[in-house]
Amino acid sequence: MDLEKGDIQRAKGNGINFEEEEIAKKITLVGLWCIQSSPSDRPSMDRVVEMLEGSLDALDVPPKPVLQAPLLESSTLSEDVSVYTEVCSMNTV
Repeated sequence: MDLEKGDIQRAKGNGINFEEEEIAKKITLVGLWCIQSSPSDRPSMDRVVEMLEGSLDALDVPPKPVLQAPLLESSTLSEDVSVYTEVCSMNTV
């Protein structure tokens, strides 16, 4: 499947018509948006409904995933370490 070129390669004799192919493309694109690594890049449920009800032509291909975790803000990291330390100290008592 090559979404960037806009075509889905079908196996011979699979019986998928044009409308079903368009639905498959739309669902695939929306699904790819929903699994973006950063939560801020994911669409809201209202936006997901709009995307599914709208035209396939209006959907953009999401960016390719980056295979690394996003950097945490320092305050969040220090809070996580603090909670982890508390839990560890409670377990040793």
